[in-house]
Amino acid sequence: MLIQRDGETVVVVDRPKIGSAYEPPKPNYLADDQLWIQSIYTFKRVPAYAIRDRQAKLLLLGSLYLGGVLMLGQIARYLLQR
Repeated sequence: MLIQRDGETVVVVDRPKIGSAYEPPKPNYLADDQLWIQSIYTFKRVPAYAIRDRQAKLLLLGSLYLGGVLMLGQIARYLLQR
């Protein structure tokens, strides 16, 4: 923003909005999608953050599955010994 002060043009930087006038920046989903597409088509691979998330999900689901199988095996073993 430009204002005139004593015959000179002075640049005034906009003040940040505080309180009820504050508007948080909106998430830019388009930029994320563009990075995803760039990683797949340019580098011929899935982005690293997606692999980390997928591996964590598979580790969690695998451990839950293994825990369920082991519990059912212990229950079956107990019932067969009675």
